[in-house]
Amino acid sequence: MTVIPFELRTLPFVTDRGVLVPARRPYVAAGYPTPNGSKVPYPTFVDTGAAYSVIPYSLSQQTTYRPLGARVMLSGQARAMDWHGIPCEFGELEVELIDTAVSVRTPTVHVLAKMPSQPASPPLERAAIFGMSFMSDNCLHQELDASGGTMVGSFWVS
Repeated sequence: MTVIPFELRTLPFVTDRGVLVPARRPYVAAGYPTPNGSKVPYPTFVDTGAAYSVIPYSLSQQTTYRPLGARVMLSGQARAMDWHGIPCEFGELEVELIDTAVSVRTPTVHVLAKMPSQPASPPLERAAIFGMSFMSDNCLHQELDASGGTMVGSFWVS
């Protein structure tokens, strides 16, 4: 089993009343496939509140993926896919997770993701998102622990 640690990044937001309200996200190093067979690194964070992963437009233009369609069916109703109001199609691709501290790479893991049809605002283009489908599709174990006062975490990949 390969353990891939998260890099916990914090944005130190402050409210208009001067109260610190930090936002924390677990990032993982990932390599995405390119048409020439190499891997392109791209910042990627884990969002357990997202049902699906999202590959930003700028990254999707550099990778190879299999298109799966732009509409989904639920209870007989067709629904268009979107992300922050941008139309999307579903796509699937394989990525590697990387422990950059010791240069360890996992075997490829499956990503089912929304692929926006145009660029989003610059802050939304800065990172890909691994949603809940990423964890369940790959039978991953995820661990986050803040009991020691500092949050640490990792993916365990079989």
